[in-house]
Amino acid sequence: MLAARLLQWRFANARMEKAMARATAAAENKLFYTWLRVAELRNIQAAKRIVAQRRRQKLKLARLLRPQLSLLASWDSLAKPHADAVDDLGAVLAAACTALPLADGAQGDMESLHEAMFACVGTVNDIEANADMFFATAGVTSSTLEELSTTIKQEVEGLQEAMKLARIVTSLQVQEVSLRANLIQIQAKQKVDMGASVPAIATSGWCF
Repeated sequence: MLAARLLQWRFANARMEKAMARATAAAENKLFYTWLRVAELRNIQAAKRIVAQRRRQKLKLARLLRPQLSLLASWDSLAKPHADAVDDLGAVLAAACTALPLADGAQGDMESLHEAMFACVGTVNDIEANADMFFATAGVTSSTLEELSTTIKQEVEGLQEAMKLARIVTSLQVQEVSLRANLIQIQAKQKVDMGASVPAIATSGWCF
């Protein structure tokens, strides 16, 4: 009779262990799939943030380059006349600055020569002023582009750091899932052990 009672308790404990194992496995599966869903949502959110940041950078670059596009488009038609004008100006300046020998009674018109030299100096000053203006504009554009390049580099470094942190977080989440599963198994085993200890006491009391 005691052997039959012991077999009954063992059978009950086995069924309880099987039920606990099934429940533990179901809980682990739910927890794991929940974690996968959360990780997927986090990745989607990070991808959306990256896309939004890239769009903002593209819009900023477009705002910087838009005022220059019309000038760049019109430069093709102005390049050849500009080059021809520069060549003509060089020829005029060279002719004006060439020293002519005054021999055999030849004389020069000092007033017209002074006017020509004054016009040449004014032209050179205008060219220098325009060049300074273009250099200043180019300097501002260059500094802005350098700032944009630095921002893009920082963004790339931030994305790389975010990817590293995402891998670390994923590893920690996997460890968390494993620890929770182990904790559930330990708690279930403790409950089973506590349930199995009750019939042993009752059996010993019955024998006494």
